[in-house]
Amino acid sequence: LRQARAFQEIGFAEDPEAAIFRATSLTQIELAGTRALARKKFDGTIRKQDGTLEVLNWQTLYLCARVGQHWKITSFVGYLPFQGTAAKEKLKGQGA
Repeated sequence: LRQARAFQEIGFAEDPEAAIFRATSLTQIELAGTRALARKKFDGTIRKQDGTLEVLNWQTLYLCARVGQHWKITSFVGYLPFQGTAAKEKLKGQGA
């Protein structure tokens, strides 16, 4: 909850929800029977009102289980290192 409160206090120059969707990809899902491992990558930025960028550059692993006809997240590990390039390229263009 601490991070959610801090995020709400940032003044963004663009819609943060749209920027987060633009920065995320979920392209790797490994299935093993009724279990799955999904990797969601965050690689992008959100422009702030002061002209700087909030960098999104990490990955989250989701462990899932099939329950009846649905898949449920049973656990996750977040903020793992990710060597994404989109965020780094945007920062280079800013002189960072």
